[in-house]
Amino acid sequence: ALRAALIGLQENGCILRAGLIGLQENGCMLRALCAGLIGLQENGCIAPEAEAELQFDPVLATPGDLLLFGSFTPHRSDPNSSSNRRRALFLTFNALEEGEHRRDYYQNKKANMGKGRISLIEHFAGESADM
Repeated sequence: ALRAALIGLQENGCILRAGLIGLQENGCMLRALCAGLIGLQENGCIAPEAEAELQFDPVLATPGDLLLFGSFTPHRSDPNSSSNRRRALFLTFNALEEGEHRRDYYQNKKANMGKGRISLIEHFAGESADM
């Protein structure tokens, strides 16, 4: 599913806008610095054996902070073990010379995403928040 959404793109950029304080207790974003490419499984996630080799460090944020990173930078969040909500807005973009993919992305998402899911890849284990 991720590959279908990113066909032909060399790199995507992401902006995360923190809606609430991102602490380790409520599952803040974790990112790993690595050299080279890491293969993805068919479900769009990093293979567990490759993930085990990476060191993920917390990226703490306060409301309104913007975190900018490449979408292929290994990143994840641990489960929220606090009694507080976790909210974040992700914006993803690609270079203009790689074309306009927004319409195709959302058509694919509408056609292939199950109820209660928030992503096309199988990395989200939580519940979607009522808006």
